[in-house]
Amino acid sequence: MLLKKVKYKLFAGTNKEWTLIDFSPQPINLIVGKNATGKTKTLNSISTLAHLISGERNILPRNAFYEFTWTAPSMEVCYRLKCLDRKVEEEKLVINDEVKLDRRGTDSCTIKFEQVNQNIDIQLPQDNLCCVLRRDKLQHPWLEHLHEWATSTLHYRFGSVFGKNTGLMIKPEDERNTLNDIEIDMRRTDRVVELFRKGHELYGEIFNNNIISSMKTICYGLSEISIDYSPNLKFQNSHGAPPAVLRVKETDLNCYTYQSHMSQGMFRALSLIIQLNLSKLQAQPSCIIIDDIGEGLDFDRSTQLIRHLVDNIKDTNIQLFMSTNGRFTMNNVSLTYWSIIQRNGNESKIFNHSNSREAFEDFLFTGLNNFDFLSSEFYCKSLEE
Repeated sequence: MLLKKVKYKLFAGTNKEWTLIDFSPQPINLIVGKNATGKTKTLNSISTLAHLISGERNILPRNAFYEFTWTAPSMEVCYRLKCLDRKVEEEKLVINDEVKLDRRGTDSCTIKFEQVNQNIDIQLPQDNLCCVLRRDKLQHPWLEHLHEWATSTLHYRFGSVFGKNTGLMIKPEDERNTLNDIEIDMRRTDRVVELFRKGHELYGEIFNNNIISSMKTICYGLSEISIDYSPNLKFQNSHGAPPAVLRVKETDLNCYTYQSHMSQGMFRALSLIIQLNLSKLQAQPSCIIIDDIGEGLDFDRSTQLIRHLVDNIKDTNIQLFMSTNGRFTMNNVSLTYWSIIQRNGNESKIFNHSNSREAFEDFLFTGLNNFDFLSSEFYCKSLEE
């Protein structure tokens, strides 16, 4: 399923209220805007709802409202959730105009039972979501659509350390070559060393070569990638071994570069590429969220990274959300993918090619660069005219 419409409100009725209105996501979205307009809040609203629906987050928001609409072949799904004081005030799921579950302000909830073709009242605790508690492929198979979207939504915070300060403690028995069932939690984005090791064990040189090829597209020439015990960390586990970390051999160097010696920008790019290549080999995610894409990279590499992502995701069933503050990056990414967020008081609105096509297309004839489209607010002036 792809997100078609996103509405979100935080701390309604208080002096902290913030509302996102009129966001109609495209398959690929580069969210740009001035500082403090709500770029990160917008991305967080999507990932937070995914964590709630998947059951990974079991503490409800203190005060929040979500109304998300997805589309899939022959199907439109709309889910509404209102939480107050960490309790469910409203929860509603509508599929193709048919109400499947409806819950308002009490412990009771009306939900469709497919085997008997009836809407039946059930009772639920207010601090839990019906879509989590009532997963049942026989009686409520349509809840699986929500769950699949939620569990395959990946959120990468590119501007963070992104696992650079995290190694992998390996026990001697883990070093055996035998491979049993390996469970991979792609949402643990800080455990990149563990994800790389599991990816290599599952897919071997195909996985490694894909990473090297991807890094080459953003001007990082690598001839080898592996993990090894860090020579710089004195901390050891109970078996006397230091933590294992990532290491690469750059094509113009004769020595290995360990993750502690990589620049933050290089490591962030490597971490992201490792995880995206693993997710692609495992099963394509439905939604990828990358906050502060390119942070720590020079603008050439930042631009190449975004282009690499776009080239690999367009014409797939993956929906991509990215945000950036980089002026040079904006100038080198097609306006087709732009979603401009504008804040007016406690409300933020997003303009993109879906809801402001005329303004976006008219700007192409001005001869100005992309950043001028944002700084001049051409996208909304054109609408006013």
